[in-house]
Amino acid sequence: MHGSGSVGPRQLGYARRFAEQGYIAAVPVYTDAAADDGARRLPIMQAWRDCAEDAVNWLITQGAPSERIALTGYSLGSHIAVDSALAGGLARAAIGITAGWDVYPPRPPRRRIPVLIVRASSDDHVRPASTDRLVRFLRDAAVPVREARIREAEHIMTDEQWVEVQARSADFLTDVLDLS
Repeated sequence: MHGSGSVGPRQLGYARRFAEQGYIAAVPVYTDAAADDGARRLPIMQAWRDCAEDAVNWLITQGAPSERIALTGYSLGSHIAVDSALAGGLARAAIGITAGWDVYPPRPPRRRIPVLIVRASSDDHVRPASTDRLVRFLRDAAVPVREARIREAEHIMTDEQWVEVQARSADFLTDVLDLS
């Protein structure tokens, strides 16, 4: 799930690297006409959450094994991926890349699936306190959360940093979805 700037070449590269490793990767595109004000109204957030669940359901109808599906997202998309996966649906894990609380407060989790939060060590957009608050919220709700830190990374990461994000994400999925 992409951030508020829509799909960029680095997010497509992240998905492509998964595909090159034998994963099935889908990159849904969801947009609105709202100004990028850092927060979205509830109807927009719900529509984007529905998009995440629709993507998972579509993958299953295409033959993807439901026990091996995860949602992953970057920036605003991290909120959509993690919040949607914990609220319901069929994803078995979630990854939030540069995730934080500020975009929209998450709903209380109805599911306790594994979550990886990937931090950019020098994020200039999602404040560390925002990420800390999200991680604390998830842990307080008994969600199994792991964290990874990409060193010297800002919110807009380099190609090399995205390679590291994908490697950390793949390791997490191999472990929690028993893909070995």
